Amino acid sequence: MRASEAGAWLDAAPSPEPALRLQTTQQISGRVVSGSEMAPEGEAHGSFHGESLATVSLEDGRLLSATRSASREIRWLLAPVEGLPERPQFRSRLSVEVQIQSCDESTCPLAVRTGASQPR
Repeated sequence: MRASEAGAWLDAAPSPEPALRLQTTQQISGRVVSGSEMAPEGEAHGSFHGESLATVSLEDGRLLSATRSASREIRWLLAPVEGLPERPQFRSRLSVEVQIQSCDESTCPLAVRTGASQPR
């Protein structure tokens, strides 16, 4: 198993409110040894990569906006099959991204305040 986490403060884009951005990255990888992702034969390896970019107000420390993204990949290296030059492989990948925007009752769209969905 290998894992790392790194973070850095970055300048924010010019705006009426002074702010900084915090970027955080997490990575984990290793061999899958149990659970539903374990290969029935051969071996399985998993990896996770997550990133966070948060814009924080320098006036009061509140979150102005943020983006969170993550992906998980599982790779199965199956047992050798006679007649194939290499062992068969199967991969699955799941990714998600979430955007967070700070607002109050005067600046939020009605759909966000009421929980109604917005057309895209």
